[in-house]
Amino acid sequence: MTDNVTQINKNRAFVILLTGAVLVGIAPVMAKIMNLPAILLVFYRVLLALPLFLLLKPFNNKRQSIAHKTIPPYKDLLLLMAAGILFALDMSAFYFSLKFTSITTATLLGNFSPVFIATGNLFLKKRASKELFWVLIALTGLILLCGGKPELSLTCLQGDMIALTSAFLFTGHILLVNKLGAKYSSIDIMLWSSMGAIAVLILLCLFFKINMHIGSWHNFLLLICMAWGSQVIGQTCLTSAIATFPPSFSSLGILLDPIAAAFFAFLILGETLSPYEQIGGIIILASIVGAYKAISPAKSH
Repeated sequence: MTDNVTQINKNRAFVILLTGAVLVGIAPVMAKIMNLPAILLVFYRVLLALPLFLLLKPFNNKRQSIAHKTIPPYKDLLLLMAAGILFALDMSAFYFSLKFTSITTATLLGNFSPVFIATGNLFLKKRASKELFWVLIALTGLILLCGGKPELSLTCLQGDMIALTSAFLFTGHILLVNKLGAKYSSIDIMLWSSMGAIAVLILLCLFFKINMHIGSWHNFLLLICMAWGSQVIGQTCLTSAIATFPPSFSSLGILLDPIAAAFFAFLILGETLSPYEQIGGIIILASIVGAYKAISPAKSH
């Protein structure tokens, strides 16, 4: 009976991961339609989602007595806000890298979190060979999905390093959320991490002297859709999956994001995928399914 329950929890967490990846994957398409500064997009995406997290908190299924407190303990609060800061810096760094390098290379290097985590586990001797196998398969698919010709040149080196830094920042975010997930629910994590993200995004907007004007009501409605769909539902689903699965699998599963983005770009913007890119997406999906079957049943969340 216990094995059946743990398998059900594992399957449920996988469906939540898929749902989150699809909803987060549509965000780049909406961002492209709005054509606003990257940091401003991230800022409003997080800010407009915050009221819903505040409304959801009273109905939250609190996991431990410590979560009943209005404000988490000081140490936990710092970790929660740090997770949000890493998320904000990751997204800002990724979009900023596009000024210096190609979208292909930025997408490839910006999704290097599975490589970082698998390499770390290799040194720590934690199921390294099995993880690294699926990561390398997924990386092959990602290269094909990105067009098969990443522009790794000296002229783009600055942008390449910024994109790689964004992946490193997201790796830190994954590890923190996985740690916090043992004590706090996804809503708690999203609520308090959002406050950390907003704080650092305000500083970035001031530093880069970004005009906060969003341009039109059309952009405002798209920002609402991005905040409530991609952030409140999508990112919360990903947070739940990250807190449930091992970090190595979570980082691999999030590679569904670029596949979803490519699908929505085809559906909404009319962008086409070459046969190589389609094969790349299939390889990534196959690697995620293979890694999913290889991991032990997920803990309940």
